[in-house]
Amino acid sequence: MTARLFDSFGRGVSYLRISVTDVCNLRCVYCMPESQTRFAPTADLLTREEIVRLCRLLVGEGVRKIRLTGGEPLARPDIVEIAADLAALGLPGGLALSTNGVLFSRCAIALRAAGVDRVNISLDVVDAEHFRKMTHRDRFEDVLSAVDLALSMGFPKVKVNAVIVRGWNDDQLLPLARIARRHPVSVRFMEYMPYGENPWKPEDHVPVAEMRVRIEAEHRLRELPRGPDAGPAREYSVEGFVGSIGFISPISNQFCAGCNRIRLTSQGRLQACLFGSEGADLREPMRSGAADDAILAAVRRAVWRKEERHPLFPGMSPAALALPTRNMNTIGG
Repeated sequence: MTARLFDSFGRGVSYLRISVTDVCNLRCVYCMPESQTRFAPTADLLTREEIVRLCRLLVGEGVRKIRLTGGEPLARPDIVEIAADLAALGLPGGLALSTNGVLFSRCAIALRAAGVDRVNISLDVVDAEHFRKMTHRDRFEDVLSAVDLALSMGFPKVKVNAVIVRGWNDDQLLPLARIARRHPVSVRFMEYMPYGENPWKPEDHVPVAEMRVRIEAEHRLRELPRGPDAGPAREYSVEGFVGSIGFISPISNQFCAGCNRIRLTSQGRLQACLFGSEGADLREPMRSGAADDAILAAVRRAVWRKEERHPLFPGMSPAALALPTRNMNTIGG
């Protein structure tokens, strides 16, 4: 199925990211304040039935791939049932899950049986003490176990995601990359972005070009071809490695021109861009009895108004930009 949703710049939508909850059991320094204890009331979250309804409509409009995110999506009690319902829609690009791994062991078998066929696990460091400083929680072993379990269960794609923050974990580039030496995983390095209440400063930014130089000082990389459902990462094979590594560069080398994604927040707001001001509230129309055609009309308007590019650039001053005030846990990155 080809895309039927297009923005005013001719970009088609084929990839939907859904935040199913804003709750998280870690407090990563780049995501949300350590002190945060209040989250959206359950009544404000999209129900399982509402999520499935919207996804059914969007799959009919050409969405090929769906990713379940959070907060931490496994903190939602009905996550397995949601996954099964979405997998039943038929997704040529697959049903993916982004998780911090802490709760993965308790539901991994059920998620695989439900139809999740790819897993991204966040891991920013390779030692327990460093992990505690980055996340303000002592759950390092749980996350390592999640990576091992995902590999042992035969998920077709397992990825490890690391957000690199200068002075916090930029010394972890090579140790993290070496996870792919013996394991068939893709380790992906992401530039740290200003968002919500996180304390981003220009000096925190480690550009992808610098990450590559550090890794290529010891390892030879060769860029891999991109598939039709690929996300923004540029993936590379590494000489002598079983797995691969990737880089995501939202600041230093924007990939907006090829963006094929839209996002649905846990409270039912469709966001055409992670940083965008345009969007549409879909929860209230659904709860007011709106027909499918009306819901789709709101989706099409929001997608059509998608911004040409996000506002981030090297050396920016976040205070001078119109950035979202919500934290990353509300929209899933």
